[in-house]
Amino acid sequence: MLNWLIDPTRLARMARSELLPRDSACVSPRPSAPVEAPRLDRWRAAVHLAGMEHALDPTASQGQLSLLVPEDTAFAAFEAELEQSGSNWAAFCEDRVALRRWLLGHVLPQPCTAQALRSHRGAALDTLGAHALRLAPASDSLAAPALLDARGRRAQLLSSRQTGPQRHLHVIDRVLQPATQGLLDLLAQNPEHRDFLAALCSTGLDALLAGSGPFTVLAPSNAGMARLAPRLGLRERELARQPELLRQVLLQHLLPGDCPESDLPWGGQLRTAAGEALSFSALGLLGEGEQLQPLLPSSDQIARNGRLHQVEQLLIPPSLQDEHEASAAADKLTAIPLPLWRAPPCAPRSHAH
Repeated sequence: MLNWLIDPTRLARMARSELLPRDSACVSPRPSAPVEAPRLDRWRAAVHLAGMEHALDPTASQGQLSLLVPEDTAFAAFEAELEQSGSNWAAFCEDRVALRRWLLGHVLPQPCTAQALRSHRGAALDTLGAHALRLAPASDSLAAPALLDARGRRAQLLSSRQTGPQRHLHVIDRVLQPATQGLLDLLAQNPEHRDFLAALCSTGLDALLAGSGPFTVLAPSNAGMARLAPRLGLRERELARQPELLRQVLLQHLLPGDCPESDLPWGGQLRTAAGEALSFSALGLLGEGEQLQPLLPSSDQIARNGRLHQVEQLLIPPSLQDEHEASAAADKLTAIPLPLWRAPPCAPRSHAH
């Protein structure tokens, strides 16, 4: 009469009708569907077309690399973007040099595990293609790492594995793209940098920033630009008649190279394009004395020829600051009331008897 208790057919039927919990020891677990491995055929085809099979072989025993490989669906999405812009994949691949540089923008010059990427969220990454890349910050420390390319687009890591002695392969869900805008474009897009950009143009420094670079620009706000003349002890008209002085101040805001915020020498100094030192305190502040200020939160903007950081105040070169302080001290002396500058009275003349 109690045979139904051990009838496996009845037990399975009861489990399906929720009469028994699904994790009951009496119920055989359902086999899980196999996870389909991401397809990387499009990546392999692009590597073959660029003639880089050996250099980017994930199983090679020599060379330390980490490959950030978009899956085939990411390539399909990228091809759709190309078609929307009036191009196509075949035209994109015609320039072999550009194709190789683009592929190298998906290669890190060191072996990185998924755990290493997870533990360095927010950090900038160097690629062999000189593409700007950053690990996206995340509030969930257990979430899979994600990348931000030079256009600010997010690419999620789908899987990671070690494929060679010093090589790792990370599959991502988006193609990584280099920056298309230059530093002058970024400055022109932000109304807060209108006066700084106008000053660059008036001194001819816009031609420098139109070049290939790379440069790092510390762009002050319009309010900071408005306070420049008073800080130098000049009137606006007087400053306008001294373009070399303005040029020297602006050069203090240009650094050679592409310097992400995380790579700036906090606690040290860098030499600017003005040829003078710029201090970076260990507390995350730029400048010295009254010029101490932080980078604004909207810094670390990536351009094709460098990087843009934002500050509130202008950074006066130390040599000009010293000249201004000496001039101010002299002005204070000349402003002392005249009686204090009079010579002591002459000794009374003796009268002849």
